[in-house]
Amino acid sequence: MLIASQDLLRYVTEQLVRYMENPKKLRKEVKAAKEPWQLRWFGQIPTSLYLIRVKKQKAPIIDEQEPEEG
Repeated sequence: MLIASQDLLRYVTEQLVRYMENPKKLRKEVKAAKEPWQLRWFGQIPTSLYLIRVKKQKAPIIDEQEPEEG
């Protein structure tokens, strides 16, 4: 049991050091390159439906009123 906990501690320490050695800019680029979790878990169809819904919500509302003459 003691050896397993030492291995775990060593692994966590190595991961932390590896993370801290990378520049902040590189970490942000790697994070930005990841695909969204919705796409990874559910595929293209739910993601496309979400994008369609967002697009409809952001569409401008056009009034059909006639311009006033004056």
